[in-house]
Amino acid sequence: MSYELLLPIVERGGKIRSFAESTKDNTRTSDWTEGFSGGKGQMETMELLIKTQLLLCRRFTKQMSRYKYPAYGILLSCVQLPDSCQQALSKDKSKLASTCLLLPERAEFVGTALKLLFSTCLVSPLNSEELVSESGIPVLCNLLFYFSDALAMLQIKPVLGAASARTVSEILGVIVHTVAGIAYFESGRKSIEGLPDLTKFCVYWRRCIDGTVCPDLDGKDILVKSYALEGIASMAKDPALQEILIGAGIVWPMLRMSLSYDPTLDHDTPHLDHEDLGVSVSATNVLAKLAVRGLGMLSGIHQDAPANELLTASLGKLLTPPVSQMLRNNRTGQILGVLNSNVERANIIWNVSMRRQLLLTLDRIEKERPSDANPSVKEELDVIGGFEFEALRQELCVGGIYVRLFNKDGKEAFSCVSNPTEFGQELLELAATIFNNRMIEKLWKPLPSSKVPVGAPFASATEITISSNDFQAVMTAISLLVRYDGLLDDFVCTSTIGPQILFSFLELPAKLEVCCRLMNFRALAGSSTRQFFFSCSFPLRSLT
Repeated sequence: MSYELLLPIVERGGKIRSFAESTKDNTRTSDWTEGFSGGKGQMETMELLIKTQLLLCRRFTKQMSRYKYPAYGILLSCVQLPDSCQQALSKDKSKLASTCLLLPERAEFVGTALKLLFSTCLVSPLNSEELVSESGIPVLCNLLFYFSDALAMLQIKPVLGAASARTVSEILGVIVHTVAGIAYFESGRKSIEGLPDLTKFCVYWRRCIDGTVCPDLDGKDILVKSYALEGIASMAKDPALQEILIGAGIVWPMLRMSLSYDPTLDHDTPHLDHEDLGVSVSATNVLAKLAVRGLGMLSGIHQDAPANELLTASLGKLLTPPVSQMLRNNRTGQILGVLNSNVERANIIWNVSMRRQLLLTLDRIEKERPSDANPSVKEELDVIGGFEFEALRQELCVGGIYVRLFNKDGKEAFSCVSNPTEFGQELLELAATIFNNRMIEKLWKPLPSSKVPVGAPFASATEITISSNDFQAVMTAISLLVRYDGLLDDFVCTSTIGPQILFSFLELPAKLEVCCRLMNFRALAGSSTRQFFFSCSFPLRSLT
């Protein structure tokens, strides 16, 4: 086996020398064999060994999972940046074109070695741990920087005699895929967190997602983006990585991807492997699903990640609270179907105008944002400001339910209310707040309302009067709760403010439209609530 052939070389030592040891003997920085003291012959031998091992990993995955890869140190030395590449990357990026890793032969060799790195980790999780212990993450991180900048340069102006942009893009995809796979493990995330250039790493990772590194190259850009998004879902499990990734501006391109989903394609499209992803017409759907999953993890709305309250609040503004809470679901089709269609239900309002407004906001944010910036999470998300959807300015939202639509849909709206009793409590709280702000007679004591209903960012209770349409809508919603499900008993008897609010209704002027509904409260209420009316010591006043 190829492993057995490699073991004697490892044990004897000195036959294969690392880049750091051998670059002293090599003065031609443009030589594609830079870093190998044996020159072309040794590189060809090593490449043959690597290809053989790669073939074994792919064809005999189950059998190879029993073996622990014995020579990560040597394999990593085959792909780490030689001095000439390091200097060009850190001092003068214009010289990247003349460095050895961009020569076609060397690029092919590095690409093959990186594929073996990935394949060995794929066949056995223990190999991922071993690769981390051998300082594989810093090596891969440097390669990410080098090939990202090289690809950006080749996109602007192809270099005669250098590897093609397609080849470099493929190498970049393997690097990102490998790092994303290692990030699945806690040791991998800790290694990434310990990078000296962690901020720079997160900025480059964002560039892999937003397309600035890898424009469309026969679908290779889709592969790089998908691998990077998979990595986000894993890295977001670490609070420190979560913070820096958000600060790197990674949220904005992910939100944009979630708005590019086509529900009509998903029903007829079979499961796609990564090999098919780049050429699939539904590739954007795959990216949208990965992006939504990543947003759920970054915000902590998904249960598998730590909570990030700032991002959760921001997504509540940008997607509306009811829609953003869908990020907790493992099935991403529900939220993507809403974000890319017109929906008007008691718990969700989303339409084309809202989608367009969000896209324009994302355009502004990304245009004004410096590409290399990495501020704190608060500073990054402050650009949202007081964002509001124009379509929702006049909507009263109580407990995540749009009251106008709840009243409009009647009994059908109850399927949108996950907890009718809690919704009733929220309505009572809002009614109490309105009464406290607009007392009719000073005889009544202030009602014990302590909060503004959750999910009511578009209507302030302090601005609602008892003669307003919003107050009429609140009272109508309470009437519907009583009429269709007989829930008045539940949310009045379990509430400390229920009876007092109901008796306060009797203080409303008879000319108000809502009083016609209140006249039927005792008839509609259950036995427990009628007992409140007749046995409580509150004075009953005439409605006339």
